[in-house]
Amino acid sequence: MGLNKIGRETGEEEDSNIQYLASLGVLITKEEIVNFSCRHRGFFIIEPFQEQKYEELRKELEKLLLYSKPGDIISKMPKNGKIFMRYPYFVEDNVISDNIYDDLEEEHEINCTNYTENDWEEIKKLESWKKCERQVAREIIALNICDKLNIST
Repeated sequence: MGLNKIGRETGEEEDSNIQYLASLGVLITKEEIVNFSCRHRGFFIIEPFQEQKYEELRKELEKLLLYSKPGDIISKMPKNGKIFMRYPYFVEDNVISDNIYDDLEEEHEINCTNYTENDWEEIKKLESWKKCERQVAREIIALNICDKLNIST
């Protein structure tokens, strides 16, 4: 089924943007941030420490997270003698779903309008849908980071 392919369960290689960022030392973890937002999916980014970027992110998180300390969600971490920073990156659920629907229609010739709202509610309960959402979110994050860095793969 198209969802398995989108969710990278068929042995496909990882998304080229994710691979390229990893070669630069920027990792998008598969660890999803849970219980943070009901309308977003979040994953952690791990990249080489940059003082200015770290401070900007910390200040931005202070404004957004009135109920939590930024230190709980952004951190510095040593690894192999180097310092990395770990911070969250969020994607709206509707952006993820729209990407999946578009892919199902364009790549797999599945007409999403042939399914009822009840059908979609059942489909969205499937583990393959959830894996697909996680993978697509990570791909959107990678594309956004590449765009920000003016990188094209």
